[in-house]
Amino acid sequence: MDDSPKLYRFFSDNLDNFTALSTSYLWFSNIEAFNDPFEGCIADLSYYVKAEDYSDKKFIKLFKNSSAFSHLNLEQKESMLLKIRCEGGSEWLKFKRMQLDIFEKAHRNTVSTFLQEYRWCCFSQSSKELNSPLSSRLMWSHYANGLRGFLIEFDKEKLITSLDYHNQGDVLKSEMVYDNLQPMNFFDHLGDLVENNSPTLGKLLSLKSDDWSYESEFRIGTKKSIVHYDPKVITRIVIGEKMNQRYKDLLLSIFRGHKKLSDVLIEEAYVDRYEFAIKTRPIKDSQISNKIKRVELSTLT
Repeated sequence: MDDSPKLYRFFSDNLDNFTALSTSYLWFSNIEAFNDPFEGCIADLSYYVKAEDYSDKKFIKLFKNSSAFSHLNLEQKESMLLKIRCEGGSEWLKFKRMQLDIFEKAHRNTVSTFLQEYRWCCFSQSSKELNSPLSSRLMWSHYANGLRGFLIEFDKEKLITSLDYHNQGDVLKSEMVYDNLQPMNFFDHLGDLVENNSPTLGKLLSLKSDDWSYESEFRIGTKKSIVHYDPKVITRIVIGEKMNQRYKDLLLSIFRGHKKLSDVLIEEAYVDRYEFAIKTRPIKDSQISNKIKRVELSTLT
């Protein structure tokens, strides 16, 4: 059994989603189009303290770990800082103010780029809190039109690699963090990131209210709205039991009529009325064959 990490994306019963599936592309949306009204407010989550109010100890640690004066090694940075401090309080404060201003402007530019230039596609993944998205009542309700839509399971690493290839690089990844939304000191946050050599901007670009923790979201970003992928990265499709039969037939015909998708596991999500849970069950090949024939005949009439 393939136990590689998976990403799950829910789709409503919309013909545009069927087209995207048949032509193997994902739609990436502007962050302002998301249903969380606080998306796009990330620039307001951070505040910037004045140099006078930021401790020398924290500043020295931040500066030494940052990429500032990257031509200097750690020992040379320490020597430079010591020299400036010995020159007097006014020179030291001036230097602190200049460096913190550089960090702030770089951060504002980065946030602006994320908001204006990047598009995002959202997935769910298994977690301790969510367990498996396959059985999530809320996800099937909110994003698959109450079991009338469908779910696609992707091999996580293969999907990212494929999107990166088709997008010619420049694919961003962000595992969302859930917490109370409240302002944070940017310089303290940046200090933690550079000290740990983090490749991202952490919470400032991935923080969501813990009201959304049930999504266990993993987000992929590109600068394009449509990005194709290799259909082989799909490992399973799960169809909601309440999907319109004609749509269900069409969806099954797309899968079994596509060479690269013909071996994908196809299941149905249904409501177990004894345990009041959403479960999945296989769809038999004989059922699929009959449905394909039916949809092919219907297109001729």
